[in-house]
Amino acid sequence: MKFGRYLVLASITFLLIAAKAKEETKSESNCILGNCGMKLLPCMGRRECRGWLSCILDCGNDNLKCRSFCGLYYQSEQINKISKCAIENECIETGFSKFPEYIPSKDYGSMLLDDFIGTWWFQAYVGGEHVFDSSCQKFEFSKGSNDFLNVKYSVPLSYKDLSRTIQSRGRFYNNYLEGYEVKYENFASYHEKWFPRMMIPGVVVSEICFSGAGKCYDYGKIILSKTPLQEWSLDKKKLLERKLKEQMNIDWHEINWVFNNNCQS
Repeated sequence: MKFGRYLVLASITFLLIAAKAKEETKSESNCILGNCGMKLLPCMGRRECRGWLSCILDCGNDNLKCRSFCGLYYQSEQINKISKCAIENECIETGFSKFPEYIPSKDYGSMLLDDFIGTWWFQAYVGGEHVFDSSCQKFEFSKGSNDFLNVKYSVPLSYKDLSRTIQSRGRFYNNYLEGYEVKYENFASYHEKWFPRMMIPGVVVSEICFSGAGKCYDYGKIILSKTPLQEWSLDKKKLLERKLKEQMNIDWHEINWVFNNNCQS
C-alpha cells in the first residue's frame, strides 16, 4: 500500500511537470508514464533525474540537439533506465531521421587501434548538423586489451548558469571493415562508428556515424588533434590542407573550427 502511494505521488509529480510542456510533448509524457512509470519512481527523489526531466520537457519539438544536450548534461543510472525504456517503447522521436544513412567509403585509412592511444581534442567538423559542437571536447584513449581501448570523453557544459565538466566512459573497438565502434556506459541505445580517412602526425580526420533504429546515420567528419590549432606550424597546416583536398576533396573554408585556447589539459 505504501509503495502504491509512492507510485501515485510519482505519477502526479511527473504529470505536473508534463503540464508545463508544450502540446507536442504531452503525448510523449503520457507514453513514458504509461510504459516506464515504475522507473520514474526513484527518479522523482533525485535532483539530477528531476533536472533531466525538466530539461527534456523544455525542449519542445527540438527532438535531437536539445534532448541530446540534456542527456549529456544530466547523467545517472535512473536517467539511463528511463531513456532506454522510452526509446524501446517508441515514446520519443529521436530526430535521427534528419540525418542520411551513412555509406562507408571504400578507402578509409589503415590506422591501428593503438594509434589512438593518448589524449585527443575535438578541433573541428565538416558537414552534418553536429549535436555536440562545444569547444574543449576531449577524448582520452588508454590500453584495454587486444580488442579494445578504454575511452574517457569529457566536455565542460553550462546550463541555467551552472557549469560542470561532463565525463563519459566506454570502450573503443576495432571492427575492421566495419570501422571502429565507440560504446559509452551511460548513453542508452546509442553508439558511434568511426571511419578514419586520413592521418598526419598528431592529427586524425574521421568520418562518423551514430547508430539508432537499426541504421547508422551520417554525422559528417571530425578533426581530432593532440595540440591546439594555434600551436601548429605553418607547414603542418599546409600539409593538412593539402591532404584534405587530395584525399577527401575538402576545402579549408568548409571546416568549422570549434576548439579554443582556454581548455584545461
